[in-house]
Parts: sequence; structure tokens; C-alpha cells
Amino acid sequence: MQNVVKFLFEFAPVILSAAAIFGVITYFRTAKNNKATAAMELVCYYVDNLIPSMSFITNCADKEIYNRICEKIDNIKPLFFLRDEMNTIFKYTTLPKEYDIIFDSITLERVEENYHKLQFGLKFFDDFYVNIIKKALDNGSDAQKEIARKKFIEYMKCLVRCTVNYLEYFAMGFQTIGDQRIVYSSIHQTYLKYAKFFYIHICNCNHSYRDYFFSNIQKLYNKWNNNQNKYEKRDTRNRESLYRKYRIN
Repeated sequence: MQNVVKFLFEFAPVILSAAAIFGVITYFRTAKNNKATAAMELVCYYVDNLIPSMSFITNCADKEIYNRICEKIDNIKPLFFLRDEMNTIFKYTTLPKEYDIIFDSITLERVEENYHKLQFGLKFFDDFYVNIIKKALDNGSDAQKEIARKKFIEYMKCLVRCTVNYLEYFAMGFQTIGDQRIVYSSIHQTYLKYAKFFYIHICNCNHSYRDYFFSNIQKLYNKWNNNQNKYEKRDTRNRESLYRKYRIN
């Protein structure tokens, strides 16, 4: 018995250290698994709640305006999504004003076309389509169709506001609980696309850093945009290396 006590006494620090190390390893493994689980849950949220509405919004919007926005902001890093920044970038253009009326030129026929094209997951739009758009297209006069079209424009502006809030919730999850590395390669293209589309809308909300809205969208955009640029440069180097190798041989 004395030998056992002596053994425990002598090796107690080693045993305690090993237990502590094991505890730390277990903690980090659990934390890592929790982050992975949280990331997958956020992706499910993104696919179920954001992809349908964002796809519908961007398909109904004027593509030329979106492309011109991208041309202006693609090479600016980082983006702060502030009103002053937007006014500087678009100083000699009318893009901010054009963005405010980005849905104004849409026709009901185009709405119907996009509705059927993206119908999977568009349950949020079903009632509005059936009760307003379809009735006007099937039996409405020109005046009724114009009323339905204007109602649709108001609906889309409301949908944009709601979708930006949902996108902020998604981005906030990756700033706190989600592991970005797990899902970056799968969804960064669409996320960056939609963040660019909403750039002017967010800037119009952010007059200063004091009242800064949608900061998580901005942070995740800059982080994933930097990652994309790094991977593109790496891929370019790899392609050039392969080209030189096979050209020499």
C-alpha cells in the first residue's frame, strides 16, 4: 500500500499533466466538431432561405446595371460598404440612382418567365404570383396589368430588404460559430455575387461608422474576396509552371 501511495505521489504531476492535455485536446476537438456542425447548419439555411430569393431578385433585376456595378467595385479592396465610399466610386456615373429603379422596367411577362424558371423553392412568392400577377396576365386590362406590375416592384423592394437581413444573419454566423473553411469552396461564388448586387443598397444604409449596418456581410465579403484572389493567383502560377514544363519538354 505504501508503495502505491509513493508511486502516486511521485507521478501525480505527470498524471495531472496528461489529464490536462487530454482535456484540452478533447475540448478543441469538440469545439472543432461544433464549428463544423454550425457551418453545415448555416449552409442549409443559406440554401433553403437565401438562394431562392436571391436568385429570383437578381434574375428579375436589370443585368446591365449589375454588371456595371461589378466593373466598378471588383478591383477595390477592401470594400467598406459606406455611402461616402459609394459616392466616390460612382462619382461620375448615375449608377446609384439607376439601382434605385433597378426593377422599374420589368414586365409581367418577364416576372412570369422567372417565376417558372426558379419555381423550386419560391414558396414565399406563390401567393403573390397567383393572386396578383397571374390574374392580371390572364384576365386583366392594360390598366390592371400596370397596377399589378407596380405592386410587384414594391414587393421586390421589400424582398430585397428582408433578404439583406437574412444574408447578414448568415454572415454573422461565420464570424462567431461557423467554420468558414468547410464551406468556402462551395458557396463563395454565389455569396460574393449577391453581396455585390446589394452593395449600393447597403451603402445607402451606412452614412457613417457610427451607425454601421450589415457589418458582417462586409467582413465576410472582404475575407472571401481575398481568398478568391489568392487562389486565382496560385492557380495562375500553377498553370504557367505546367505550361513552361511541357513547353520545354
